[in-house]
Amino acid sequence: MHLHPRPLGSCAGASNYAALGVEQRAALQARLQLLMRTNTYDPATRAIHLDPVRAEAFENLARHFADVFSNGRGEYAIPRGAMSDPVKLRRMTRFFGGRPGPLRRTGRGRTSRTRRIGRTNR
Repeated sequence: MHLHPRPLGSCAGASNYAALGVEQRAALQARLQLLMRTNTYDPATRAIHLDPVRAEAFENLARHFADVFSNGRGEYAIPRGAMSDPVKLRRMTRFFGGRPGPLRRTGRGRTSRTRRIGRTNR
């Protein structure tokens, strides 16, 4: 499932990603890689700061989950009213949409993943 807050290519003046040139696609891929791999954890506040584009994508995903689980979706075999509690829907979005970014090489033949610190089970 790929949910984008706005068409990806619209940032570069195209109607969709496929319509972009090779250099424009490479620039967007590099931007995405930087957004996903940058550690934005602030130890002073114990908070993770999201780029506005990622925050917008998270809210889009939350709306999608609310729609699917409240109204049902035959293609996912999810009946109407499967989940309508807003708190539980938000938790589900955090679980599926709030995962750390992709693994990155540490240079020692290992991979690392930024840990989520200070999270509570609310």
